Amino acid sequence: FDCATRPAREILQRSSGMDAARVHIFDWGRSELNTVCAHERLEEAVKDERWKYWGYYCGGVARLLFDCIRLYLTRFWHEKRSVFCTVWDKDKIMADDFIGRCALALEARDGDEELSDFGGSPVVSGMLRGTKAKLNVGLKQRALPEGSRLRDCWALRVHGANSLPSQDLTSENDVFVEVQGLDVGPA
Repeated sequence: FDCATRPAREILQRSSGMDAARVHIFDWGRSELNTVCAHERLEEAVKDERWKYWGYYCGGVARLLFDCIRLYLTRFWHEKRSVFCTVWDKDKIMADDFIGRCALALEARDGDEELSDFGGSPVVSGMLRGTKAKLNVGLKQRALPEGSRLRDCWALRVHGANSLPSQDLTSENDVFVEVQGLDVGPA
């Protein structure tokens, strides 16, 4: 529903289930509708257990609401002016290894972008550390349907990476790129 209008409520209600999502956030099968009088007759241990699980439920719903609001605000609240690409080496046992990063202004491009470390120095590889690491990316603006609620849409394609320093002693890098839209321009 990002770039168009929501379907009419009637369409969602008539859905066969294949084209709509149904989310269960509480297992109502193990719950019971209770009255105040019946609750008062329960043993203290049972009351305490119910309060504990009620707290878990309320905390879970609050966390779900917080995550939805945070996702919406970070995605739509501010106009994005740049894209930040962070290159990592995936590790199975240890934490993932940072390789490099680059910031791109939102303008059409297709080619190599030099990677830098957290301090802003170029990431280099090779025996004498003379070859600069690069990320080959394509960035272009996409057309949106007429009447879209979105202002614009950009497509970033990572074609590959060149001259990345090895992060693993016994195997090749298992590289992945994390992409983030930012509301500030590249430094």
